[in-house]
Amino acid sequence: MYERLANRGQSSLFEDLAETPTAPDGKTQEAAELFLSATARGDRTITASIRSPMLQSGNVEQLLSTGARFVDRMIYRAELDRDKTIAPKEQEDILRRSADEYHDALEEKHRHGSAIRQFVDNFGLFCEHVTYRLNAPIAPGVNGFGLTRQQLARAVALDANSQDARIFREVITSAVAGNVLSVRVTKQGQAGTEKIVFYLNRLLCVKFQLPLNYGGWQHLPIDLITRMMQEAVPRQEMTRKGSSPAAFF
Repeated sequence: MYERLANRGQSSLFEDLAETPTAPDGKTQEAAELFLSATARGDRTITASIRSPMLQSGNVEQLLSTGARFVDRMIYRAELDRDKTIAPKEQEDILRRSADEYHDALEEKHRHGSAIRQFVDNFGLFCEHVTYRLNAPIAPGVNGFGLTRQQLARAVALDANSQDARIFREVITSAVAGNVLSVRVTKQGQAGTEKIVFYLNRLLCVKFQLPLNYGGWQHLPIDLITRMMQEAVPRQEMTRKGSSPAAFF
């Protein structure tokens, strides 16, 4: 908020013509909480971990495996005759351990797991960089990438026998089928242009300290996405090619 205000033009000399300060909206408030949580690494109780990411991912297996950790902790506390209430800090720690284990198992759990893990690591770094820019340009943050239907059609039809086309098609298909990426259709961004948005699994959002909502996304070129599936891409190259002025949300 302060960074946004600091980047505005010089204040008016005349009070009656001065620009009325813009009140922070819900997204700005969420961004502020996210920033504060990320900087207070010793105490993450600020972010309410009860906002369950496994529910938002629509994955029953993920819900059961992650929820079981909370049940086990409550049973353990009950056996010790302690209060079964789990403190926010403890809830946060449980979720972060679940997120780390989910991330570490990507390679062995999914078909084309190595490429999926490589893409997740690259894209997580990209989202983290864009989300935590000082002026929070896409409040409360970014956790997805968008493509038009035409781009997707060209990527899977034109030169379909090429190695890059095959990698893109197979890795995206496997990631969506395995719930590593979830797909939503939106018309946000350029007026009247439908976009297919691929969002990170909510536990991966926890892993990279990204917002858990659906909405913040950016366009990425397909050639960059394909490269991100094959090798570690320097952050500067991802943000230079992916952070176009059309930042959609």
